[in-house]
Amino acid sequence: MNTIPLNVEEEQRRSDLAQRLKQGAISLTEAQELRNLLEREKHVIAQQGNCLAFLAVIFLISYIDEYLEAKSNSLLTSEA
Repeated sequence: MNTIPLNVEEEQRRSDLAQRLKQGAISLTEAQELRNLLEREKHVIAQQGNCLAFLAVIFLISYIDEYLEAKSNSLLTSEA
């Protein structure tokens, strides 16, 4: 897994996407992008040994997974 820390642009993008998620105005593609950025960040944090930050990132990833699942299910039921 990629353990290169996020650069400034990626950190800004992560913050922007997290804000959009908080507002409920994030697309499925953006949510997946945010999840990917958080996965990268999780691996870097794990190497640093910061347990609190690691748990926070795990929580956010779980939240995004639930969001993606709910949106996917919503799309499937609307197509039926």
